[in-house]
Amino acid sequence: MPSLFFADLVRERCTGTGSGALVLGGALPGHRAFGAAVPGGASFHYAIAGVTHAGEWETGTGHLDAEGRLVRDVVAASSNGGAAVAFAGGIKTVALTAGAGWFSAADTALAGAAAGVAANAAGLAALGTTVTAQGTALAATQAAVAGHDGAIAGKQPVSTGHSSASAVEAADSVTVRRGSGWVNVPASALVHQRSGGGFVCAGNLGVGEEAPGQRLVVKGSSAVDGSAPVVIEIADTQAGTVGWSANAAFAALNFRSADGSVSGAGVRA
Repeated sequence: MPSLFFADLVRERCTGTGSGALVLGGALPGHRAFGAAVPGGASFHYAIAGVTHAGEWETGTGHLDAEGRLVRDVVAASSNGGAAVAFAGGIKTVALTAGAGWFSAADTALAGAAAGVAANAAGLAALGTTVTAQGTALAATQAAVAGHDGAIAGKQPVSTGHSSASAVEAADSVTVRRGSGWVNVPASALVHQRSGGGFVCAGNLGVGEEAPGQRLVVKGSSAVDGSAPVVIEIADTQAGTVGWSANAAFAALNFRSADGSVSGAGVRA
């Protein structure tokens, strides 16, 4: 039930007096009585118009009491300056109808609501533009993230996830740190063990020498007077007293030419 009850064609005769509750005297022709149209306890608009005393009138909201009388709760406008009218004896009519003030207030409220709706519509339109822009920015961000994901996917995986290998291939590379960046060094630039078990060096091999001029250079120091001799040791895991005969050769440096014309021990110890 709404806060104020409305009904059509509700009008009664009244001869009540004073500013209090008014006794209603029955429906006018073509109209209904308040008691027949208004639910118990409901509040409604009323308008009282003097017939015997035409200068007396009043509008407001009220309700019916237990005896069916009109109780005037709030006076909206009246011939008494907006206060309750102390009606004199004589005929008057009481109708269930809203006063002009209520319609004016309703129009003002509706206009305010319409303005609010218009403002909300403008706000929603602006919000839609913002959402669209954010969607575009999000799409660009997602594209950038996808690009980064692709770049990351192409990077070298964590070393612990690599498969194992027992030898190095000539085409292999080793990634090393150089300054603030990284470089790939080919295996051919390093001494590395191949699948046959041997260690391979593509260039000259220097021990203690950064720029060897021969295939193998062993340099102990810069001394040339013998004070810091270079020692090259050839060792074997066998014990001499067990695996070697007295005065037998322990180790040898062998020399062999490409055509086989020279082959054999050059130096023995």
